[in-house]
Amino acid sequence: MADADFNAQRARDLETVYQAGKLPAELKADYEKVRPHLQERLADEDRTLPSAIGEAVTNIPGSGAEFVKDTTQLATHMGSTLEAVEALGSGMAEKLTRAMIGGPQGADEKYADAAWSMLKDRYGSWKNVKKTLAKDPVGFLADASVMLGGAGAGLREGEQLAGAASRVGRAAGTAAGGLETAARATDPVALGAKALKPAGHVASEIIGGPVTNVGGEAVRRAATSGYAGGQTGADFRANMRGQTNIKDVVDKARNATSNISAMQKFEYARDIRRLNQSPVALAWTDVDSALSDIDDVSTYSGRSGMGPTQVISAETEAVRDEINDIVDHWKKLPPSQFHTVEGFDILKKKIGEITATPGTSAEKVKTMAYDAIRSTIIRQDPEYARIMRSYEEAAGLLDELRRTMSMGKNATTDTAMRKLLSALRNNVNTNFGRRQELAQRLTQAGAPNLMEELSGLSMSGMMPHGMARLFMTGEAGGLLLFNHPYLIPLMAAHSPRITAEALHGAGRVVGAMKPLRRLAPAAFQAGRQKEEQQRRGLRPPDAASAAEMLDNPSGIDLDQANP
Repeated sequence: MADADFNAQRARDLETVYQAGKLPAELKADYEKVRPHLQERLADEDRTLPSAIGEAVTNIPGSGAEFVKDTTQLATHMGSTLEAVEALGSGMAEKLTRAMIGGPQGADEKYADAAWSMLKDRYGSWKNVKKTLAKDPVGFLADASVMLGGAGAGLREGEQLAGAASRVGRAAGTAAGGLETAARATDPVALGAKALKPAGHVASEIIGGPVTNVGGEAVRRAATSGYAGGQTGADFRANMRGQTNIKDVVDKARNATSNISAMQKFEYARDIRRLNQSPVALAWTDVDSALSDIDDVSTYSGRSGMGPTQVISAETEAVRDEINDIVDHWKKLPPSQFHTVEGFDILKKKIGEITATPGTSAEKVKTMAYDAIRSTIIRQDPEYARIMRSYEEAAGLLDELRRTMSMGKNATTDTAMRKLLSALRNNVNTNFGRRQELAQRLTQAGAPNLMEELSGLSMSGMMPHGMARLFMTGEAGGLLLFNHPYLIPLMAAHSPRITAEALHGAGRVVGAMKPLRRLAPAAFQAGRQKEEQQRRGLRPPDAASAAEMLDNPSGIDLDQANP
């Protein structure tokens, strides 16, 4: 029944009469035959966008299966799929030729008509768009991704033709970037991979936990390093197979720590030099006020406060005298050279290097002088506060790396390696992932594959760690005593090395197929065109698969033969 012939109100009236039991008996049987179709048509008429989205969520599994089926047609039935694409191309060429120069209808135009009809059925009206979204959400996204990507590619060409620096070229480039982003966001393959990521994370935690006891991060790196390939994969394999020296891995981490330190000093000196360009000499007001307050720390001048000053702490007095000497000397230096931002920063460092016992009044007077100089610089140039925050954050990171990860020069290689390996875990012993965060900072500072190398080392042994070793031992005993062959794969799963080889190998296989992913949209459209041509009777159905032929070599329809 065509849309023009469908009367929604009449269909609703019929359903009302039917539900009330008032439909004549001679019409009831006929109505029940067409009722499912009418109900579907009414649902199409009444569907709202929110309800379409709700249906789409429930139809994702079936639509996804259809997407996979259509996408793999090029592999499972390459001949007929290519023939369908060729016929469509021929039909479109015939239609274009006839539109331009006239002539009789071509033999293959029916294939172009079928493709156009399918497009109208899916997107020819707002009602059809909602129906397609509800019934075939994955296909809807695939179509959107192809259209958006095609439009983005067209605008990229426009950008090149107009010139990327021109106003038109910049506008085209911006629009192209937005469309390309939207195309990636609606790509069903990418969305499917994202949807599976949480399940993969859970599986890796199970394998890395009770199964092998190496940590979920190591298990994930085994697979992802294989997928990435190149040096990342090579570093994982070399450490997994014992082809490297443990000291080399620790040295890479320590070199990265040195890089962080060098970068901290470079950035600090660069920023201070930039601030030092101002010729204005800084005022001593805050410093003099602090020195006056320091005189009252750890001293006693009698009940009235007017008597002779008595020193309570010899250390405090020594620190106070040293501060006064340094400041008095600095005041006498040429203001244009030494009373600048950089000069006060150096003065602050000299104060900071004075030795004072922590928690004492001596440390208090040192801090008072240090803070006064710091606040003087910030008042002159607030940018100095940002520079100091960056410097202090980097200093804190370095201190944490040296203490928590034993990246200092005096720590042994064995201690450093044990702490680096602990970064693969996320528990109370590793401060719930803080060590992993520190290791990630090292990867950004010159040890890019550190996590892969550590993961390879942790999974290099054939025997699992911790309680998993007991499980594997029990399975081995069961195999010897009871000769149960099903225990062999369980034992293999407990082995970190076997698990790592399997996951890494699987990652390499999937990684090698990355170029084919770009063909997925074209393969999906090709497979769907073939299915559409078969649905419309323009092409014979594909022959039974080899598996179906083995199950039923006679070719008889068993469902018909045995109702």
